[in-house]
Amino acid sequence: MTQSELNHAIAHATGDSLSEISRLGFQAGMLEVEDFDDESLEPSTVDWDELELYRNLAFFEQREPSIAV
Repeated sequence: MTQSELNHAIAHATGDSLSEISRLGFQAGMLEVEDFDDESLEPSTVDWDELELYRNLAFFEQREPSIAV
């Protein structure tokens, strides 16, 4: 499959324009079927809650509000 054929197939499947698909730079995989090892792959998931623990850092120290009596 040529790059042009691949771009056309992806554009048809996604509904995006050919220029958008070309800009994104899709490429055909280079692995041979016999070289593919399914057990070596990690799951392709993101734990968003865990990620936010690292992203959500305070710029200033967070203090408990004092209660006026």
